Amino acid sequence: MDNKERLIEVLDSFFHDEKPPREYLVTIADTIAAANLLAPEWISVTDRVPEKNVLSLVLDVLGQVHVDTHPTGKIGGPRDGWWNIGSVTHWQPLPAAPKDNHDD
Repeated sequence: MDNKERLIEVLDSFFHDEKPPREYLVTIADTIAAANLLAPEWISVTDRVPEKNVLSLVLDVLGQVHVDTHPTGKIGGPRDGWWNIGSVTHWQPLPAAPKDNHDD
C-alpha cells in the first residue's frame, strides 16, 4: 500500500457514522500529495530515472544510500547510467533545502 492509500485510510477513519464518498477522500489525498506533504517513496530504476544531472538519493544493490546524478535522464546506459555508483536499484528526489531562517 502506498502513502496515498494509507492517507485515504486515515482520512476515512475520522468519519464514523456518515462517511464521505471515496472520491472526496481521494481529492483530499491528491491535494496533500501535490503540496509535497507525503513522505517520498523509493522509485525503481526500472520504472523511471531522475532528470539529467539532478542530484538524487540512490540505493545500490548492497542497500547503501548515496547521493548521485544520472547523466542522461534515460533508463539504461553504462554503469546502469549513474555517474558514480554502479548497480543502483532505486532512487528518490532530494528534499527541498530549508528556508533561510537566519536573524539579520
